Amino acid sequence: TSLKCAIILIMCTITCSIHAQRVSLDSLDSTQLHQKMDEAVNRRDFGKHMVWVPPVLGVITGLGILFPEDESDSGFLQNLFDVLLFYTIAITGIPIMATGAVLWVTGSTRIKKIDIALKKFDLMPENSMALGVGITFNLQF
Repeated sequence: TSLKCAIILIMCTITCSIHAQRVSLDSLDSTQLHQKMDEAVNRRDFGKHMVWVPPVLGVITGLGILFPEDESDSGFLQNLFDVLLFYTIAITGIPIMATGAVLWVTGSTRIKKIDIALKKFDLMPENSMALGVGITFNLQF
């Protein structure tokens, strides 16, 4: 078993050694920033789902164990299966929730950074006057 664990760890480090290329948000234009914003929103939402789904499944399974539908059919094997299912969800749910929390946080911080980068496109150009709502003139001398 220790050999299997060592092989799994080596494979994880080999596959995870490729790093994403970091792109400065200041060098992107508005359409690229909006694409990055969509990616960040998807990352945040996927992280939220990864955080909330395991506890919901655990509660549903736990309630099924505590309050079975038909107690006459529940034998020892059925109870054992239910308990094993509950603990399997609990054991696999913790790493899924941890990964989801990381995705949630990184997506949220990325959204904030992209919002700040998008603010530079909302600025009024120099020497401009606003005559009404949405009407601006550039004065150049």
